[in-house]
Amino acid sequence: MLGAHPLFGPTARTLEGKTVILTPIDPSSRALADRAANWLKERQTSTVQMTPSEHDSLMEPILALTHYIGLATAAVLVDHPLRELLRYAGPTHTALQALAVTVATDSPEMLADIQATLDPTPHVGGFLKQATKLADMIEKGEGREFELWAADLAERLRKKVDPGACRETLYRIYG
Repeated sequence: MLGAHPLFGPTARTLEGKTVILTPIDPSSRALADRAANWLKERQTSTVQMTPSEHDSLMEPILALTHYIGLATAAVLVDHPLRELLRYAGPTHTALQALAVTVATDSPEMLADIQATLDPTPHVGGFLKQATKLADMIEKGEGREFELWAADLAERLRKKVDPGACRETLYRIYG
């Protein structure tokens, strides 16, 4: 048996340029993974092999947290005039609204499966803690505290990713 996770949705029209994670669990499934990787390579699809636990550990923030944020955002935005918001929105809101609507209109069974199969608890808990902290700073009018928090966050992010490249991606897609 071989686990496979295509990193694209059911609306993809081709395998070309896509990625599939393969999760072999024993020697026979590793051999099957190698054959599958060769078959996918012929279709210009890249593959990554990892253990099932490595896969799940990566997918918790990628899928569970992202879907959680998307669903919560959609639940807030649904009562607003979404088309009108997009008329005046910049790339950041456009991206967030696209994420929210896309996630919330996915299969309810798939959404429930993601939350039940992966363990979103640490990520969702961290998100809620930070959202509460932000809300408290705003409610109390702690502008300077907010600035310090935002500056620290930006500095920590700059050590891990290139914000300019992230901004370029956002503007290329939505700008």
